Amino acid sequence: RFFIRKNKKKQIDFEWELPKMDEVIYILKKLKKERTHRDIKLLNEYLTTNIEYFKKLKEETDPNQYEKTLYVLKYEEVKAGKNIVTYDEEGDKCYILLEGKISLLKPIYTNETMTMRKYIAYLKELDRRDPTTTTRQRLMSKNNHIEDDVLRLMQMDISSISEDEKYNIFVENFEKIFEANEGFSFGEAALLHKQKRNATIRAEKLCKLIYIDKYDEIPDYLRASN
Repeated sequence: RFFIRKNKKKQIDFEWELPKMDEVIYILKKLKKERTHRDIKLLNEYLTTNIEYFKKLKEETDPNQYEKTLYVLKYEEVKAGKNIVTYDEEGDKCYILLEGKISLLKPIYTNETMTMRKYIAYLKELDRRDPTTTTRQRLMSKNNHIEDDVLRLMQMDISSISEDEKYNIFVENFEKIFEANEGFSFGEAALLHKQKRNATIRAEKLCKLIYIDKYDEIPDYLRASN
């Protein structure tokens, strides 16, 4: 969009006004069929000016394929402290960080000595935080030497479990590998190859994200790069 202003010499200048973030988000929330040619033009201008990922993508991608990509981009917002993707879950989206900060975390396993009561309490807390029970399943496979006892004791009240005997037990924690800001992309392999997520991506602060999901035609450049 052009706007007009007079300079100090009273001559008329024409300047190009870049689209604002709010306008871009409004377009990304529209359905593919609702997006106009003007919408696509504004998306292109904002993304190639502000996000290195899209600047490089435009340079390296067939123009028609690049335009098709702009039609299928969608918007998601994730609050600080929440997971954007979770380790070992099925992936149906890939993301580009539009604004915010994320951390990438990988699981590490440590061997600890603890009573069965403490371990059962630990597993029940994991179930409360992760209703899918994928974390407990991973730990059960690591601690298969006590699997039968655990399955039986999980049905009991914590207070009735003995604290006398101690066991060597693997526990799972997540280690921060690195942090990233605007322009970072992730999740392509899980989307394209139907793989489980190989890391947890957590929002360090409010994150505004662009994503492509499995319900749209996946752009050729994504397939080629993976």
